[in-house]
Amino acid sequence: MAFAGNARMPQSLDAPVRAAHLFRLRPGEIWRFLLTQKASFWFLNIYMFFEYIRPQELRDYLDFFPFAQTAFILTVVAFVFEGKWFGLRNTTSWWLLGFTAIVIFSILNALDQTQATKNLNVFFVWVLLYFLIINIVVTERQFFVFLLAFLMYHFYMSFGAMRQWASFGFGFRSWGLAGGGGWFANSGDFGVGLCIFFPISLYFVLAIRPYVSKGKFYFWAAMPVTAFLAILGSSSRGAVLGAVAVGLWMLLRTRYRIKGTALAIAVLAIGFYILPAEQKARFTEAGTDATSVSRLTYWKNGWSIAAEYPVHGIGYFGWLPYYHEHYPRLREDGYVMSPELPHNIFILAVAELGYPGLVMLVAVMGMTFVVNYRTRKLAWKDPTSGRFHFLIARGLDGSLIGLIVSGFFDTVLWYPFIWVQLGLTVAHHEVVRAKVAAAVRAARSAHAVAPAPALPVR
Repeated sequence: MAFAGNARMPQSLDAPVRAAHLFRLRPGEIWRFLLTQKASFWFLNIYMFFEYIRPQELRDYLDFFPFAQTAFILTVVAFVFEGKWFGLRNTTSWWLLGFTAIVIFSILNALDQTQATKNLNVFFVWVLLYFLIINIVVTERQFFVFLLAFLMYHFYMSFGAMRQWASFGFGFRSWGLAGGGGWFANSGDFGVGLCIFFPISLYFVLAIRPYVSKGKFYFWAAMPVTAFLAILGSSSRGAVLGAVAVGLWMLLRTRYRIKGTALAIAVLAIGFYILPAEQKARFTEAGTDATSVSRLTYWKNGWSIAAEYPVHGIGYFGWLPYYHEHYPRLREDGYVMSPELPHNIFILAVAELGYPGLVMLVAVMGMTFVVNYRTRKLAWKDPTSGRFHFLIARGLDGSLIGLIVSGFFDTVLWYPFIWVQLGLTVAHHEVVRAKVAAAVRAARSAHAVAPAPALPVR
């Protein structure tokens, strides 16, 4: 499939070819594209950088100004002044709004109104961010650059974590590895983020393979490698299980079953070899050690809370105060528990939002898979970069699988992970849908203006 420039190329094919130029990952071309973008796109990417990397928390001399909050506000202001509005753009947005309505209902009926209102800015920022993503990232080139930046944030953290792990000889540390401040400061949360990053980075590398040199391909291939190694070093059993689940899913999806199985065995063998003995012991003790028993207790009590408050739950951000008040710190086996979150996004959802919240959360996740499936069907109709979009949709599926499995052992419901993932998925689908629709219109227009065949002379 050629993407060489052509001065006589039809206008309908001009944008796809320019997008393919960005696929070559040449900094100059990406920078020239950025210079053509409006302020809202710039501020959105600046916000994501400060929200994910948190340089203001890594360097004290930068901690003098609310960079992330300011960039977010400027994104909204620029978005409005550019004459845009928060369109739904996809039926998935209705499911998110449904989940948002359940959150509002739980706030109105929260047992602890102070906690619910104090944390209003957490989830509702992610809802607004979702709508900003799907309404600002609306072209193929915008999506590519936004996704590339998203991957680079994680690459920066995974590479740094891998270096940190290597610095102490790939040994075991009970606190594991972390990705910096904010949402990645805890090793378990960092592991969930890596489980999102691992599959999408792998499929991204496969997607750009036809456009880049061999050397550049191997450089970007370091993304999934560092992600996998950082997951192993995170000391998070949930993250390791998430990575294994993603690997098994990828093995089931590949056409090269024999080669894939051999590669999977080799990767697992290497991973098992470098995994510290203490980490291996944590897996053999799973279900019986103090951490496992504590979390099983949280899960059991979470279902008890849901049974007592099935409609609206105990309220948004109500778990910690409710658990501290109603459940003893001393377990039957004599272990003293300091009240923590339940380490399970589904248990937290059903306890704080009731059964409607759990059902709607599962529905939103299910719709994400549906949207990616529809994107892959559309990608087959894209003659210019369909393979790229097909693989990215596959990677987004893998990211959600990694999120679900690792999130089953961590409490990241109110983190940006789920909601940014949803925004990427919907934005990607709408970009591909619009591109295919434009190609169909162009083909029909060309057919309509084509000269009629000459009649034979009698």
